[in-house]
Amino acid sequence: DEYYPIMMSEPESSKELPVGYDLASTIVTRTALETATSNDQAIASTPLKITEDGKQKYIYFISLPLYSQNAESEEDRQKAIKGFVVGLYDIDTIFNDVLENAWNWNEANDIALDDNSGQVSGASIRVSEHVGSDLIDDERFVYSKQLSPIADLQWFLVGTPSKTYFSSQRTLFPYMLGVGILLFSLMIEAYLRVLRRMDNELQDAALMDGLTRIPNRRRFFEVVHKEWPRAQRFFRPLTIILCDVDNFKKYNDVYGHVRGDRCLHDVAQALQKSVHRPGDVVARYGGEEFAVILPETTLEAAREVAEKCRLSVQELGIEHAANANFGVVTISVGVACVVPEDALHYGDLIEMADQALYESKERGRNCVSLYRTKSSLL
Repeated sequence: DEYYPIMMSEPESSKELPVGYDLASTIVTRTALETATSNDQAIASTPLKITEDGKQKYIYFISLPLYSQNAESEEDRQKAIKGFVVGLYDIDTIFNDVLENAWNWNEANDIALDDNSGQVSGASIRVSEHVGSDLIDDERFVYSKQLSPIADLQWFLVGTPSKTYFSSQRTLFPYMLGVGILLFSLMIEAYLRVLRRMDNELQDAALMDGLTRIPNRRRFFEVVHKEWPRAQRFFRPLTIILCDVDNFKKYNDVYGHVRGDRCLHDVAQALQKSVHRPGDVVARYGGEEFAVILPETTLEAAREVAEKCRLSVQELGIEHAANANFGVVTISVGVACVVPEDALHYGDLIEMADQALYESKERGRNCVSLYRTKSSLL
């Protein structure tokens, strides 16, 4: 199903209801949302013409898509769309703020901002203009500067000096205009940086487990989905380690869920500190179960990492009276390693690690077991 957001306007008092606006209710905003989704970038709509204090002006609707996971193809982006960061931008007001506050501009000169994207009948739109007086009537002295594209729109800054200003400072005019262009560009791009930062923060939050502060199950599968074809292409080993906190249900029954949550957090951090390479990932797989992805790691090397993880948790010394024979919190660990083949799927590797984990539990817990195949004897 297609997803489009509803923008809500907060009520001024508790007795009023919020007002909702369907952002896809007009072809202008809907097109911007669809284009942003397909291209994975901030996209501005065709300008919306409004009248304010008797003056016509243009408002731009800019949308930045948010996805539930990394999506490289257009088809994947359509499936993974989670929402949008949106904003309505009054470019005329922003432009005039630059002139009034950020730049000592001689008001006798004329300066204008044109949208040359051709979204309206293929024509250029004069979005904002400070009208000068007694201007030079000679196109040779009209200064035009193309700005970097912003939100997929093409902007031009056009300046015309007044006769008095030109006669006194004509050699400085292009440079002063250049300063104004730079300041204007920085102001607009600052808005987009805010949107991009919000996007990154939301994406990070979607891939992190809130309790343990390590990557979550979604991030785990995202990494496996990326590493599996890479290992297959270069005939390199890929290892998965599954860890389960021993008798965790009994821990919650004895010590309560608050301490149980703290225990999971501490275990996760201990596992995280046991894995050091940049490409390795520790994730919360579900409940009291954790997973470790080790690209380009042989079974023997993975066994050493798994044993280090097991010891790091035991050495936390978290009291667990219901964990028979040990008295502290421990983990059982299963390790599986393969060089991916066409007949295998990464789900098979996870299943192998799960079988090894089951073997550790059968052996009395707090130990490491290896799942051995011909392709894992490396």
